[in-house]
Amino acid sequence: MTKGVQITGEATAGVSLLMDVVSLVKESKHLHEGPKTELAEKLRQQAQELERKLEKLTQTYEMLLWGLTL
Repeated sequence: MTKGVQITGEATAGVSLLMDVVSLVKESKHLHEGPKTELAEKLRQQAQELERKLEKLTQTYEMLLWGLTL
């Protein structure tokens, strides 16, 4: 796979992550307006999933950056 394809894939993943963050922010507004245990658990799960995605993107970015500096 070429670096261009990898970068495009990562950019797509980044956009997806951004959309997930926007969704999380919207749902957190609802939580702030009236706390619900069920919604709070859902938000925690989404936050954990976003953290995993961010970690994967960070690792990929570091690998690409490392490859470009060789």
